[in-house]
Amino acid sequence: LIGGGLGSSSGSISQRHGPVLVYSSDKEQQPGVVASIRSVLMHASGPVEFLYIGDTPLPGMDDMPQVRFRKLSQVVKRYKLEEFTNPTYARSGKNSELNTEPANYVRFVVHELLPKQSKAMWIDADTIVQCDVVQLFKNTFNEEEESHSGDILNLPAVAAVPRTGYPIGLSGRGRRIYGDEEISFNAGVYLMQLDRWRAQQLTDKIREITLANRYQNWYYTGSQPPLALAVKTHFEHLPKSWNVKMRYVNVDDTGALRDEVCRMHWSGPNKPWNKGHEDKIHSEFWAVYGEEGDGREGFPVR
Repeated sequence: LIGGGLGSSSGSISQRHGPVLVYSSDKEQQPGVVASIRSVLMHASGPVEFLYIGDTPLPGMDDMPQVRFRKLSQVVKRYKLEEFTNPTYARSGKNSELNTEPANYVRFVVHELLPKQSKAMWIDADTIVQCDVVQLFKNTFNEEEESHSGDILNLPAVAAVPRTGYPIGLSGRGRRIYGDEEISFNAGVYLMQLDRWRAQQLTDKIREITLANRYQNWYYTGSQPPLALAVKTHFEHLPKSWNVKMRYVNVDDTGALRDEVCRMHWSGPNKPWNKGHEDKIHSEFWAVYGEEGDGREGFPVR
């Protein structure tokens, strides 16, 4: 059972090496998760399974056997997610609760929730996938290399889209200490090799960073900096097409995308399912898989 049978949903993830995508959100973000899952299924060349951690099951997906549910409150208590939060810095506006929102920190205990799984993908709610995750899983992490080396401590446990410069969200003090990092990544989507994650005790390292930050004040945001500081530059690189921020997307005169976009990311407070922002952030691409889009009925169930 996933996570020792936490929550109301029963069943097991059936593939040790197959694609498993993990989402967690509050109720307000659920439309994004539902649309994202629909988009994944539309483009997948084989079976894909999902684990959703939230307050309630995803609407309209109760009868889908490949979508598992776990109760967020039980995960928070069992794995002490409060220790990962950043209560020191209060954020303003629509992101005011992001630093202490428990769903934001589930990503650090995926290895516990999927104890028999070797690979998993964390993916944020505000995303649409337009490429094949099955192929991405096959192309990521060299299992043959690992079997020959016999040393999983030295191989990357994370695969993510690289970005130039030090981790986002560092304070002035944090930049003085960690500002020499020449490359980092966005934590909105990344793959984990969970056997390596466990062996390298990455969750323990992240916990040490988050607890120390409460008096060291290295960073002022939530889950992005501690993961980046724990992994540093030791991660496998995913193609840049797997993290395209929609406010920077390149669209031609007909409204079509000019470049390959495998994962659309509506980062920031303005989400495409919220009213009033449709003309600013290309929500038409999200609407295809949203509540009223073509993906609402008849999307592939594998």
